This record gives sequence, C-alpha cells and structure tokens, in this order.
Amino acid sequence: MNNKAEESMVDVEKFDKIIKNLNELFDNPELLGSASPEEWYEYLKNKGYNPQPLGDGNFENLPFESGGGFRIFWGGDKMLQYHPQKRTHHGNDAYWKLSSGKKGIIRYDLSGNIKPDKG
Repeated sequence: MNNKAEESMVDVEKFDKIIKNLNELFDNPELLGSASPEEWYEYLKNKGYNPQPLGDGNFENLPFESGGGFRIFWGGDKMLQYHPQKRTHHGNDAYWKLSSGKKGIIRYDLSGNIKPDKG
C-alpha cells in the first residue's frame, strides 16, 4: 500500500452485505471467514470500534500494523480478538476469539470453524 488513503480503504458495502451487527458473529461465526483479518481490522476501525493491540501474551501491546493481533470490545461484555499465527499457545494457526458473558470464550479458525483446544 502506498499511502494512508489506500491503507484505510475497505469495501464497506461488502461488509454491509456480510454483517449488520457484530452480535451476529456469535450465531454465525463463519462470517469471520468472509474477509481477511486485515479487512476486518480496517472495517472495525472505520466503524469506530477502535481496535487495540492484544493485552497479554506474546503479542501484548504489539500493534496490528507491526505484526500483532487486535481486539475490540462492545455491548458491555463482548469481545472479538484476532491472534496471529506466530507465537500462539492455542495450536499453530492464526485464530479468532469471541467471548461474551452469555456464550463464554470460543476460538475459531480464520474460516469461522470452532478451533479445538490444544492445551
């Protein structure tokens, strides 16, 4: 990408067709596979969710743009987290993590399939 305008470009119409509300991810996690982590990051940023670096582990405080993961919070007790492939203690692949008070914590591969615990 050559400049900031290109970096922040995301196909909002594509996402508006994919998802209307982030709460849909809990019932349809396969929606996560509809776009790359980079596209989700830009979309979430553009929608005002303010993605933050991961808060602990090997990627603590490492910005997404520098190879780290990201997380967002919404609705009081809901969280979406992207964890990159390297240095994970939940298998050897990148993954998504969704959590809420009602559903608990569930990890998914990048296609939105439940990721078996490896621990």
